[in-house]
Amino acid sequence: MRHAIKILSALLLAALPLGAQTGSHDLFGINCRGTGDRPGAPCISVNAAYKAGAIALFSGNQYAIEAKTGSKPCTITGFELQHATRASKEVWVRTWLYSADSKGAPGTILARGIMVIGTTLGWYGTSFKPVRMPANTTFFLVYDSPSQARIAPASIAQLGTKIKGYRKRGNNPWSALPPVKWVYRVNSGRAKGGGRPLLTASKPPALGKIFTAQIHYVPLIPPLCFHLLGTSDTQWAGRKLPFDLTPLGATGCRLNVSVEVVTPVSISPVTKFGTIKLPIPNAPALLGGAFFHQFLVQDAKANPMGLTFSNGGKGVIGK
Repeated sequence: MRHAIKILSALLLAALPLGAQTGSHDLFGINCRGTGDRPGAPCISVNAAYKAGAIALFSGNQYAIEAKTGSKPCTITGFELQHATRASKEVWVRTWLYSADSKGAPGTILARGIMVIGTTLGWYGTSFKPVRMPANTTFFLVYDSPSQARIAPASIAQLGTKIKGYRKRGNNPWSALPPVKWVYRVNSGRAKGGGRPLLTASKPPALGKIFTAQIHYVPLIPPLCFHLLGTSDTQWAGRKLPFDLTPLGATGCRLNVSVEVVTPVSISPVTKFGTIKLPIPNAPALLGGAFFHQFLVQDAKANPMGLTFSNGGKGVIGK
C-alpha cells in the first residue's frame, strides 16, 4: 500500500498544480448492473400510483424533494424517481440524502450516490450506504440536473399530493419552489440481484490523514475486488475516458478513470462491503492535487466478461 501511495504521490507532483486549501470528494460516472443486492422495498411512497408528466427540469440545478418518515423509523438505502433522458443513451446524475435544518430546508449531507437514467420513462433508482432515519423525521431526496443529462420529464405528476421542494445552483443557497406533485419512492433494506456497485466516501482526502473509500452492493458471495487509482478521468493508454466496455462483454459498464495503481480489496461476508484505506502523505506539494478512483468487481453471472465496475470518484487533497 505504501508503495502505491509513493507512486501516486510522484504522479500527482509531476502532473498537477498546487490548488485549493479545502479538500473534496465527488462521485461521477455510470456504475453498471450486477448480481449483488439492490435497495429493497419502499418504506415511503408518494404519488407513486401516478405517471410523471411532461415537465422538464432547468439544467445546472440541484433539486431537493421533501420526504418524511412515519411512526416507524426507516433504514434508507436509496430512492427512486420517474424520469427519462432526451439524450441518445443512458446518462448519470449525482444524488444525495440530506437532513433538514432548523427551518425545514435541506441541511447537511447524509449520503451520496449515483442515478443512471435511461431513454424511456420509468422508475430509476439510486443507492446509498444505509442511513437509519428516525420516526417522524423530515429529510430530503436530492439530485442534480446537468445540461448533458437532458432530464425530461421530471418526476412530477398532474394528480396527487403536493410536496415541498427546493432548488439551488452551484454554491448558492437553497431557494424554495412552489409545491408540486413530486413522484418518488424511498427504499429500505436490500433485495437480491440487480445491484450497481457503489463507490462512496464519507470524508475528503487531507494531508497526513487516511482517506477511506467503500464499495457497496456487490455479490453475496465475496468476490475478487480491485481498487483502481489514477490521475485522469479523460484519457488513459491513448483512449478517451469514460471507455465503454460493452463491446468487450461488460454490458453497460464504463472504465471511468486512468489506471496507474491497482490494489486488491477484501469484501466482508458479514457487512457485504469492502474498504480501501489510502494514507495521504503530509507533503504540502500535494495540496490541491486531484486523483480519480473506481472499483472493479468480479461478478461471473453479471455479463460475459464476468466483471462489473463501480461509479468513479474524484478526490481533491486538502488540509
